[in-house]
Amino acid sequence: MKMGCQILDFRVDSTSMKLLAVLLLYTLLVFQLSANSFELGEFEPKNFSRETYILKITAPSPKELSQLMAKVPVRKEDKVLQKLRIAIRVGDTLLYLVKGSLQRTGLRTISFEAHGNKHIDAGKHELIITDARKDTPILSSEVEIPERSLEKDRQPFIVKSEPSGGVSGSLVTVYGYNFGNSIDKSYIIFLDPKGDKDHTYGEKEITRDKPIYIGTTALEADKAGKVLDEMKFIIPRRIQTKLRNQFSFMEKYIWGKKLKLYFLINHRPTQETTITILPTNWKWVTASMSLGITLLFLISI
Repeated sequence: MKMGCQILDFRVDSTSMKLLAVLLLYTLLVFQLSANSFELGEFEPKNFSRETYILKITAPSPKELSQLMAKVPVRKEDKVLQKLRIAIRVGDTLLYLVKGSLQRTGLRTISFEAHGNKHIDAGKHELIITDARKDTPILSSEVEIPERSLEKDRQPFIVKSEPSGGVSGSLVTVYGYNFGNSIDKSYIIFLDPKGDKDHTYGEKEITRDKPIYIGTTALEADKAGKVLDEMKFIIPRRIQTKLRNQFSFMEKYIWGKKLKLYFLINHRPTQETTITILPTNWKWVTASMSLGITLLFLISI
């Protein structure tokens, strides 16, 4: 039996080579342009009652990002605020930086909140961010504003929460009205009760989180017999870390620290309520205090 070996001859003509070269150059050009431009990481409504939006952008380089940021002294205090040298427009509506919301989240990334002075209609709009120093656009992207409920009776409202506090990792259940049915469209906003006088709205946000459950319960109803909605969330463990240096001695070891919080449901806020973050060793402290008081009582007899 004879075995043959066939040799394949690949030949590429000059036209194919030219097309390949053009394709390669185009790919390199697209990559270079994307590497030299600002990118929109996130655009999401936060609070329709205030017309505030959350934005995250990525710069081509740390240097270009730093050039857009400026430090502004605050009164006579040893403190500065960061501001951005940019102009933001969504459709025909100007947005302005919410003071105190700017955060540098990476070497080339920042997140911040912006608010407008008028209602932006639902639908798709063009977002344009301009370098205010040169009056030149640095970012353009299509964004979508969701439908909003304008009825007053659809405003979310908190009736009560159980328990009223706990250690990080504890489960809390909140009862109220108009909580909706989407976890993805709900946030719990934790605030420092002292606030921040240099923030546009006087708030100092510690962290935000999402609930783990939203629904209704036939076990809880108001005085008129209307069934209440319920929302369950877990007190984030990162709160203890972020507030590590802000607990007083008594708060850290005995009665915990009170925080403010509110919920955003479909970008609509509830009223503020309070929650007590207990120290992780609160059971041991309580038992020790009870034992001490008992001993003092026995000695005094």
